[in-house]
Amino acid sequence: MSTGIHQETEIFTSGKFYKLQGGVVLISLLLNMLDGFDITAMAFTAHSVGQSLGLNPKQLGAIFSITLAGMMLGAMFLAPLSDIYGRRRLLVTCVTLISLSMLGTGYSTNLW
Repeated sequence: MSTGIHQETEIFTSGKFYKLQGGVVLISLLLNMLDGFDITAMAFTAHSVGQSLGLNPKQLGAIFSITLAGMMLGAMFLAPLSDIYGRRRLLVTCVTLISLSMLGTGYSTNLW
């Protein structure tokens, strides 16, 4: 088992690092930095968003909880569907649904 780990380490230490690999690492780093930004930003803007929509702290708490539960359920149940329907098809479908949801959220005037 240690020979397999040694071979993998050897590939990383002795292999060339190409521009394409650097681009992939950079994009991955940026996406990882942006992951969760929406929740962090909402924590800072929750008071003003709550005031503009007339929401009390309990309603804002419910929104935060539903958001996290949605991410958990999506990871649990949507990820396996990519093996059935294909990653590209599922990704395009999910991004389309998220975009439509964000567009609708931008026009919302109350909680519901």
